[in-house]
Amino acid sequence: MPIKVCLCVASVKRPEFGDKEDMVAGAKQLAEKIVAQSAKDTVLKFRVTNGARHTTAFSTTLSFKLRAFLHPSYKERT
Repeated sequence: MPIKVCLCVASVKRPEFGDKEDMVAGAKQLAEKIVAQSAKDTVLKFRVTNGARHTTAFSTTLSFKLRAFLHPSYKERT
C-alpha cells in the first residue's frame, strides 16, 4: 500500500507579504527532500495555494487532500 504525503503552503507565506520566513521556499525544499529520500511507493502531492492565508489554509488544504487521495484520477487544474 502506498504511503501518501500531502504538503501544502499558502503562496503569501513569504517575506514580501510580511512573513519573517519564506515558507514557500522551505516547503519546496522539504518536498524535494521527501522525493529524494522516500521509498518507491511514496506518493507526494505538493501544492502552493494561491491567495490562501493562515485563516483560510486549513479548509483549502483539507479539500485538496480529500480530492487528491480519495479520487485517484484527480488532476489539479492549473
